[in-house]
Amino acid sequence: MRKMMKTMVPTGIIRLLVIIALCCFICPHVTADDESYRMSDNNSDISIETDETFDISLESNPTTGYDWDVKECDYSVLELVNTGYEPAENQTPPLEGAGGLRNWTFMGLKDGETTLKLVYWRSWEGEESIVNEYLLHIAVGNATIAATPTPEVTQSVESTPSTTQSPAPTQTKDAPCFEAVFAIAGLLAVAYLSRGRD
Repeated sequence: MRKMMKTMVPTGIIRLLVIIALCCFICPHVTADDESYRMSDNNSDISIETDETFDISLESNPTTGYDWDVKECDYSVLELVNTGYEPAENQTPPLEGAGGLRNWTFMGLKDGETTLKLVYWRSWEGEESIVNEYLLHIAVGNATIAATPTPEVTQSVESTPSTTQSPAPTQTKDAPCFEAVFAIAGLLAVAYLSRGRD
């Protein structure tokens, strides 16, 4: 009976570790969708269908006075469906003044093309306060994007949210949760120590 108990304990621990590992990949920490356009997609050409939506998520820290605004868009071709701000989820407890993500959802209205230009600025200070720009060249429906010289988009050092200024969530759906990784490591340590005592 005792020998059977010795083999059941490690098997039970291994099963528990497998269950935790599987749960690790469905962790509820959600940030920007993998399908959202991010800063890495800046100055891209995209094509969508009429009535199709797409999302943009950019790091922002409104507590600094800077925030993202739509500066240019042909609203007869593209509709702003929703916009919002999501504080960073990777801080426990949440820090005052910490940044997060500014999110937009747009929908194609009719065949056509437009350039969507977002600016990171202090709107009350005017154009000279723009420290970053984000461009998407969008074709809706049967339209094609005209071959026009695209302006070079530069990013000011001041506009890059730093770790102290605006730590933004970086976890993606494919990354395991931080807490689950520690739980698995702890259970592996317990399993190793319990096997050593037997």
